[in-house]
Amino acid sequence: THPSSILDTLTKRWKESTPQIVISTIGTCHSFPIHPQEFQEFKQGFCNAISKSDVWLLGGGTLHGVDALITECVKEKQYFDWMGVQSFKSTMIGLTNWDCVTSATLATSHYFGHYSSEPFHYFIRQRKADFDPLTQRMSASLNPFFSAFFAIQGGIKGKLDQERNLRCQVEQLISRPQTYQGLGVPTVVLVIGGTCATLIHASTALTNGIPVVICKGSGGAADLIAAALRMAGNMRSIAGFQRAFLVKKLRELINEPPEEGCLFQRDILDAAAQVGLLENCIANSDLVCVYRLDKPAIDGKLDQCILKALLSGRTSLSKDSVFLAISWNRCDPLIKDIILAQGDINGKPNIRQLVRKAILESKPEFMAMFLDVGLSWSQYLTGGELCVLYQHAMEKCDWLRELLGGGGG
Repeated sequence: THPSSILDTLTKRWKESTPQIVISTIGTCHSFPIHPQEFQEFKQGFCNAISKSDVWLLGGGTLHGVDALITECVKEKQYFDWMGVQSFKSTMIGLTNWDCVTSATLATSHYFGHYSSEPFHYFIRQRKADFDPLTQRMSASLNPFFSAFFAIQGGIKGKLDQERNLRCQVEQLISRPQTYQGLGVPTVVLVIGGTCATLIHASTALTNGIPVVICKGSGGAADLIAAALRMAGNMRSIAGFQRAFLVKKLRELINEPPEEGCLFQRDILDAAAQVGLLENCIANSDLVCVYRLDKPAIDGKLDQCILKALLSGRTSLSKDSVFLAISWNRCDPLIKDIILAQGDINGKPNIRQLVRKAILESKPEFMAMFLDVGLSWSQYLTGGELCVLYQHAMEKCDWLRELLGGGGG
């Protein structure tokens, strides 16, 4: 399957509108007992990240593990939608491993019109560590909160992670500029726990210029990447004894207990034994943002970490950060810091365009921020600019129409 066919299906056949940002969640969440307070902070931060823009959420599509964790966040966001507080769309898209669907034969028969009286269910086989004590199954059903599913067939029955390569290609195509047949949508990968396959995915994303947010404290690959970044520091290199420590931790990830009923060796993990994957994460540390589950106040809340990562990605570097922030409704302290770092706001080449966008899109919080950092109305609010605002106000901005037109026309 080519990644372009997946995007064509989403945007052309299923008429999904192009999002403003994409968040792809990878990893596992069985290895750490998350504290209720930490989960509440995580959930609040994730809700803030997806509630101010139209978002695609890429996941595995199951009702277990990381997908279940993200689903809890989406449930809270949908609650505010129902209350009329939010109005932006979050579309969950699942890319599942067809070769791990235990009802694959029945599903294929159903697809070709051969119906059966047996109840029709999808179950995705999970790792041994993801055993569900309630259902006594080492599998999980598809998640009803996902709006779309793509079952990726790798060719080896029962082998895990065969959909990973295609998912990485889909993420790359989404973030690729439209001039190169992509969507040009800023994309970020969120890493929670995870195995060596998660480490490979994160390293591939960084190589493709896609930023990564690491949830430190979630265990597995996430903590290993965070440890490597801390060891390297500003030098972006690791010493010999540090390399030995990382190799030991990598081997702990590789030497997981054998999976019950698995017919194939997890040979994909052999590649992760190379510390080169971690060294690649270190070399691209400018694209990595660390979120601390236990102390979010130190490195920032999750929504701020996601915003910082999105602005550092290769897709966003060709665009103005403040312009993107206005489009995403993210009037965060980080944006104010960016404006201050750029010098006098009145000398900013596109300040007129930014102010006009904030006014016409009815975002007074950005106007307040511009004034707070020193915007001079006498230089901006000329007679010609007032005419332009008035022309647009009648159809795009109710409050400005009332301000300039007196409410009557």
